[in-house]
Amino acid sequence: MKGESNSDPAHMGFIAQDVEKIVPELVTAGPNGYKGLSYALFTPLLTKAVQEQQTEISNVQIQMSNQIQNLNDQKLQITKQAGDVTELQTAVNDKLNIISQSLALGEANSQTLGERTEELETKITAAQTRLAEAENNLAAFEASTTDLLASMMETENMITERILSHEERIKALCHS
Repeated sequence: MKGESNSDPAHMGFIAQDVEKIVPELVTAGPNGYKGLSYALFTPLLTKAVQEQQTEISNVQIQMSNQIQNLNDQKLQITKQAGDVTELQTAVNDKLNIISQSLALGEANSQTLGERTEELETKITAAQTRLAEAENNLAAFEASTTDLLASMMETENMITERILSHEERIKALCHS
């Protein structure tokens, strides 16, 4: 089109020589030696590109959905563990109250109380260890969630840029 005297100056399109470097089968040569483009052949290529982009978007959406489900599962596990820790702490507190009452009333001898105290301290230590593990799991979950959200935002931005790029190409093709 470029250089033809009878072409419409308001009509824009691709330069055949540029297209020929990328997709030579879209370029034809006329009897006057001018190169032209088979614009009808652009449609399948553009359609295929849009389909591939849609497949890519669908795959990312599926991955995001799976990651969200995994996060929800982890959250449920952490909630259950926190409930277990609370139950253990309540049990420990109840047992400590019993020990205090027994000491105050003098119902138990010192050896029995010493053994029960050691047992309860072991349980408290175990409960505190479990609580610390649950807190670590929660911190890891929060960090994982933050990383996932950042990754999701990055993926969304990448997809948006690709879609905008494809839309600009399609607009350029439509205006040609």
